[in-house]
Amino acid sequence: MKKKYEESISENIDVELNNDILEEEDDEDDHFSKPVNSAFDLNLAEYPIAYLHHGKLPLNANKTEIIYTDTIRGKNGEPVKRTWVVEALAKLDSKEIAELEKKYGRKLEKEEIEFGFGGPQTLEIIYELFQLWKEQGFESPTIHVGSYYYFLRRLGWKTGGSSYNLIRKTLRCIHGIHIKAKNAVYIPNENRCVDRDFYIFPSISYYSDIEKKKIGKEFSPEDYFFVDVDKRFFQRV
Repeated sequence: MKKKYEESISENIDVELNNDILEEEDDEDDHFSKPVNSAFDLNLAEYPIAYLHHGKLPLNANKTEIIYTDTIRGKNGEPVKRTWVVEALAKLDSKEIAELEKKYGRKLEKEEIEFGFGGPQTLEIIYELFQLWKEQGFESPTIHVGSYYYFLRRLGWKTGGSSYNLIRKTLRCIHGIHIKAKNAVYIPNENRCVDRDFYIFPSISYYSDIEKKKIGKEFSPEDYFFVDVDKRFFQRV
């Protein structure tokens, strides 16, 4: 599985994060089907973001939203339809927008401000975060990653400036993934379904070298970061 991700990322690693990667799929995408006993939101580790390694969106999606449905078992095995709405809410901040508008001499279009899902490198990074989390024994809802340099080496990516820019932007894409789920989980003892509205990765925190900040260096490959996972999702894991 990881080899496939590495092959898909190799073509994109030296370019800017580009929403044009995410185009409409011409043929039917069958990643969006699950068996009727798929009852837990733990499946979010696979669905509905697993399509990202293709670099293209299915027919029922766009660059900032996917709507996905499947069926779980309810009372006495009766089918219950689930609906997942997955939004990519990451976008440029006001400072970045102002700088680019000054550079281009015009207002940015909505599509230029939105990051979208980020392309195949998004799943590559999510996959590696889960591997780190597993190695840490799933002990807490925090994944301690380490430095950017360490993470790039672990991913097998190049350690040039473009790679650092790409990983930072992709982390923002991951942080911006918002999920609204109708009938996400069935609770047999109460005979009811639970709706969920959450961010998988609600927080990404960074440790920076103060001395480097003093000389105006905003980013260093040695900056350390860690990622927080939704607490209820952590409980499912």
